[in-house]
Amino acid sequence: MDQGALQQKLKMVWEHVMHQIKRQIINHSLWMAMESTVPVAMEGNLMILAIAPGNFHLASHLEQAGARAQIEHLLQAQAGGAEIHYRVIEGETLDDWQEVKDREKAAKDMASAAPERPTSSSLATPNFKVSATWEEVVTHVHRAFTALHVKTAPQARAHYIRDMLPIIAEAEDTIHPEAERMSDDRALAHVFEKMAQLCECNPVTVALAYAEYREAHRSKSEN
Repeated sequence: MDQGALQQKLKMVWEHVMHQIKRQIINHSLWMAMESTVPVAMEGNLMILAIAPGNFHLASHLEQAGARAQIEHLLQAQAGGAEIHYRVIEGETLDDWQEVKDREKAAKDMASAAPERPTSSSLATPNFKVSATWEEVVTHVHRAFTALHVKTAPQARAHYIRDMLPIIAEAEDTIHPEAERMSDDRALAHVFEKMAQLCECNPVTVALAYAEYREAHRSKSEN
């Protein structure tokens, strides 16, 4: 099957699933997200869904655990029972997906060439490098959650939150090197809120886990 025919078939499958979702779930934001989504590729059992930059803020509705589970269940039914997952990218075409893969490959190659350093997380992206902006941290925690194979299990979400804490701490140390305690930076709060949205929990729960992580590591450094 050529690429054009494949994309047309994927579009038909997605539209069918979208109509079923509209009958099963009353969530207008989710409907808008699905309407703004274009399936551009199939990589093994992974469907690549693209949302244009102007609408990419809607992508979070497709990452909600309940919605994802129901959509993937319907996709599986359309695939004759084969396991199907999806990944949401910012873009509109197959070329945009290729650019994402090229960037990730380049970052991976750079990370492989750099001296290896220990990581406390199997989920924390090894090529992530802390910059002086919280925006990149928000992007990273979103991508790390998207990369999870299992998103609905509470223990998977707990591991995800735990694994993001060292990255957030390193970012805070870079952005607020003089801070003696967790900063009041509103952008840091946004990181907690984003993670809580993805994990469907209270932002205070994430902030508390982070505060306990900072306190524990501060005690170790003082001893």
